[in-house]
Amino acid sequence: DDHDASEDRHKSVAKTVRALEQEAEQLRGTVRRLEAREAKLDKALAEADAGRAARDAAAAALVRELAAQDAERAAALEANDRLDAQLRMTRARRAGERHQLRRQLAEQERLALVERNDHARAVAAAREAGAQDMMRQAQDAAGRHAKNAGAKVEAMSAEVELLARGRDEAAARA
Repeated sequence: DDHDASEDRHKSVAKTVRALEQEAEQLRGTVRRLEAREAKLDKALAEADAGRAARDAAAAALVRELAAQDAERAAALEANDRLDAQLRMTRARRAGERHQLRRQLAEQERLALVERNDHARAVAAAREAGAQDMMRQAQDAAGRHAKNAGAKVEAMSAEVELLARGRDEAAARA
């Protein structure tokens, strides 16, 4: 009887051991599947992290590019403002120069008129006095004065014309 009971116990223990071994094998399979799943998740996380890092790097590069464009735009606007200021100053200076030249031209024309009037009076006085020699000398002197005054007036007119042409060309370039 004892032998049968011992054999039953032995069979029961062997059965339990087999059951435990099967369960252990199932658990090992489950652990392998879980480890494989964990490895896949780790790989997916690493890929997601790499993608996030790449997106962050691309966004940072875009931000740097936009900042560089903003800086270029600001520099261009500043340069444009400086050029506008220079142009305004140049126009004002040219206007002043033209005004000064017109005043000089008017003064030269007034002096030429005074010289012609003086000459006409001298000629009239010489005629009245009947002094032919004096009249000839006055005509020579007046001719020289008139020629000099006429040359000055022509030179001033040409200078005013050159300035106006320069202004028109500068305005056309602007």
